[in-house]
Amino acid sequence: MKKIIILNILLLLISCNKKEKTKETTSPSSIKNSETTDKYLNDAILKGDTIAYIRAYKAYSIHGRDEEFLYYAIKMAEEHQYPFAYENVYTILSTISDEKGYNKKSKIGEYYLLRAYELGNAMAKERIKWKYSDENKKIPTSRSVLEN
Repeated sequence: MKKIIILNILLLLISCNKKEKTKETTSPSSIKNSETTDKYLNDAILKGDTIAYIRAYKAYSIHGRDEEFLYYAIKMAEEHQYPFAYENVYTILSTISDEKGYNKKSKIGEYYLLRAYELGNAMAKERIKWKYSDENKKIPTSRSVLEN
């Protein structure tokens, strides 16, 4: 489990370092207009195909277009209750916080992290453990975060 977390963190750091170069060499429409990526997105959103979702996420992420993928992650999370998509929304919001002024302590991001945790996402479980268990705080429900 720790190996997966470390690998994800390393991949995130590597992608952040290469983000500027990638944005310069990849036109914004090159990923979106790709027939294969469009097929993956359609299968993911319309059919709830989790494999297609993962492939589309990788295509966007590799090209440093996570922010553009946010819409699809929210759609997949909300329409198909897919735990990985909930965690992706949290991750994307956290990543763009530094660049766009998004507040990392936002209730929206917290909701998506807690929802991923409730649905059994392994990465979310680890993040929640770091955030709440290590500080001896009670873990709230995703619903309670939005009600406050």
